[in-house]
Amino acid sequence: MRYNLEKYHGPSSKHTCPKCGRSKCFVYYVDNENNNQIIDPTCGKCDHIQSCGYHLSPKDYFAI
Repeated sequence: MRYNLEKYHGPSSKHTCPKCGRSKCFVYYVDNENNNQIIDPTCGKCDHIQSCGYHLSPKDYFAI
């Protein structure tokens, strides 16, 4: 797979969610063929699935 969620390396590997604004709960999608660079700061998944539910996959991001 070319795109994966960023691997967890402790609290510093989690970021602020663009939808709910909570810190340390958002994981970026990275491009495995481009030295694990993030695709975009909005392309990722929030840990708070029940309350926030934000998830922008690479497929949806590139369709925009």
